[in-house]
Amino acid sequence: MKAYKVFFSLLALFIVLLVFILFNGCSNSQSPQSGNFALSFSQSKQMAKAQSDTLFISSVKILIKNLKLKSTESDSLKESGEGDDDNSVELKYGPFIVPLNLNGNLSTVTVNSVPAGTYTAAEFEIHKLGENETPPDSDFTEGTKGDERYSIVVKGTYNGSPFIYKSQLEADQRVVFQNPVVVSNNGFVKVTLVVDPYSWFNFEGRILNPLDITNTIVINNLIRASFRQGFEDNNEDGHGD
Repeated sequence: MKAYKVFFSLLALFIVLLVFILFNGCSNSQSPQSGNFALSFSQSKQMAKAQSDTLFISSVKILIKNLKLKSTESDSLKESGEGDDDNSVELKYGPFIVPLNLNGNLSTVTVNSVPAGTYTAAEFEIHKLGENETPPDSDFTEGTKGDERYSIVVKGTYNGSPFIYKSQLEADQRVVFQNPVVVSNNGFVKVTLVVDPYSWFNFEGRILNPLDITNTIVINNLIRASFRQGFEDNNEDGHGD
């Protein structure tokens, strides 16, 4: 009798374990996030390799607002003067922080459901906090006044000495995709925007000291010009498919 009880107990345990394994196997085969489109930011691997001992960047955080996809139809409307954002798709409003991974991995900003169609560009605002906005991160503020709030925070070392560079840049950015991106209702498309933070401190081959306030205008102009690469990147390797 005792042997039967042991047998049925073991059988019941086996069934429970089998159900658990099957359930987890099924759930892992599905995407953990719903949607048909993902957008990520990545550091340029090519430029990261070119860094010198003079400048080392350990952390980059960018405050972004009003992230949109632009369709071919919205572009044609804008060119004809008949409209602007009627056919754009808002992905994320914000403001929200993009912490740029400096090890070559992607920083996924959003996974979303967007209408099927062909998209040619992403648009967003580099956003400086206003006086009435609650800082999402203490690094972006040193007080309540407008001149004590920031949009980009970079940390690292320059000639071995630690620095924190804080930018008050406010800029509308438009990144045209390398090739038009086609989104369908029954697939999943991944797009990567590439930016090189080392280029922010490299002017005509000369590395700029982030601690020198006379470099601020040049650095901000370099930041504004650095958001130019975007492409479909379904294998997430940081290169266009």
